[in-house]
Amino acid sequence: MIAEFVNEWLAIVGALATTAAVIGGAIFAWRNTQIFRAKAPHVIITHEISHRLVGTQYVHIFVTAVLHNSSRVHIEFLDGFASVQQVNPISDADVELLYTQVFVDREHYGFQ
Repeated sequence: MIAEFVNEWLAIVGALATTAAVIGGAIFAWRNTQIFRAKAPHVIITHEISHRLVGTQYVHIFVTAVLHNSSRVHIEFLDGFASVQQVNPISDADVELLYTQVFVDREHYGFQ
């Protein structure tokens, strides 16, 4: 009678321990090894542009771009490049024309 009672309690304790181990393992995997992370990366790009006059005809442009991974998805940057699209100053009218071509109803469509 006592042996049956002990066996029943051991079965209950074993089932609870197994359930706790499974839940604890799932929490460990989710939190520490990030198995269930989102599939879409999110990168925040900030930049700073400055310049200085070199001689009488040239301007030296400094561009610093910082990319920050704000998601849990691991991102590896293997290569990158930067290009200057406009070197000479342009008039305000030309800038306004470019903005009307690129930003239509706050949507980006590209240059024409």
